[in-house]
Amino acid sequence: MEFRDLSLNRSLISDAIYSFDEKMIVEFDDSKNTYTVYFNGQKKALIKFYYKINGKTTIQANQGTNTELSEAIASHVVTNCQIAVASKGNFSIKPLNKDDFDLLLEYLSSDCGATIQEQVKPNSMLYAVKGAQGDTVNLTYFSNNTFMVQGCPVLLHSQIVEFLCEFLDLQKLIDAQLKLIKVDITAQQALNDLEANLPMAFGSLNDRVKAMLSPSLVLNKLDVALTDYSAFAFPALRALEGYIKSLYSSRGIVIGRNGFSGYLRTDSHATLSDDARARIGCDKTCTVINSCYGLYKAHRHGLFHASGILESTRLITDKNEAIGLINEILAKIEESHCIVNT
Repeated sequence: MEFRDLSLNRSLISDAIYSFDEKMIVEFDDSKNTYTVYFNGQKKALIKFYYKINGKTTIQANQGTNTELSEAIASHVVTNCQIAVASKGNFSIKPLNKDDFDLLLEYLSSDCGATIQEQVKPNSMLYAVKGAQGDTVNLTYFSNNTFMVQGCPVLLHSQIVEFLCEFLDLQKLIDAQLKLIKVDITAQQALNDLEANLPMAFGSLNDRVKAMLSPSLVLNKLDVALTDYSAFAFPALRALEGYIKSLYSSRGIVIGRNGFSGYLRTDSHATLSDDARARIGCDKTCTVINSCYGLYKAHRHGLFHASGILESTRLITDKNEAIGLINEILAKIEESHCIVNT
């Protein structure tokens, strides 16, 4: 089996390998990007990674004395770390203050590890943004304060949307995303649908979570066959992550770039540690964090992962699977809100 020129989120590879089996012994040679893995009493397997300058990754799994295990782990890495790209299109917003646009560029560079090249054009400035793994997007800022994104991959698109939630009207931001999806409904209709699905929780959700959830709900209304529906499930999972962060925040805890790992048990990465439970100081909040994070973790490597802002996505080729996951996320948020507030 070949594993060539793959679009993988490299930040997740190590976690994916270690998650293959908790009894497996893992040795890593950083100088060669090679993992030696084995079980006590069994032959060793080798997995080598080649990182190409265009962001693609090749995995060599046909060396060593246990190629069956090597290939099984390579397949596990691909399943859990593959990046899917949203449909190409233009995402534009007007107006956007120049100071806010400059802050966006600074955020993409300092927090997201992107590199930015600037090109001045008549009546506009074009910025070629390259993500940490080589994925690219063009940002254009026009003299009339119009902001445009072209060629949006899932990763940078979600980062941009999350940041813009701090500055833009919620309906305007949702409307811009709906135009990218090319569906004929308004932002207010999308918000009405979201409220209908979250009758109790809607009023307490912050705008960032609403901006990510609303476009996911249009999947039912999209009467077109796609080869990949993960671009709809992806923002719903981002919203779930944002909701979990808000649960921590409600108890005075801010989740930073290192994500949730510092608050989880070392022997069970889906359960709060004793220290975290003591800091949170609320049994109901602890219960819903564990429940929400359990769902998040179940899809974290396969559909997306956020430690700071890092995402990877597997392909969802079945529309019903994507709708089912979105509905599960909505139900989890609504249930959790009711538990915490009763």
